[in-house]
Amino acid sequence: MEGTANPTSSWWKLEIFKWLLDKGVPYEEIRDMTKAAHLQRAHAVPSEVVLQIEEAVKGTGHTVLWLLPYHAALYNPIEMVCLSQFL
Repeated sequence: MEGTANPTSSWWKLEIFKWLLDKGVPYEEIRDMTKAAHLQRAHAVPSEVVLQIEEAVKGTGHTVLWLLPYHAALYNPIEMVCLSQFL
């Protein structure tokens, strides 16, 4: 079981159960669930990874700018700058 990583099907049911409890999901809500139901509930829990990254960077005085995922019609701004230097 990894720190804040979201559970996967390779995790044991008890590990997923403990992860859900650590994330603040009430015991009564998850005690009688199957492993598949635990995984489904785990995917509904918001991820804190982005917030941890932003907090770590905020302390250095920098700002995090998030790029869009790859899209065929939209270009990545970093790629555009790199390409303009070669043309």
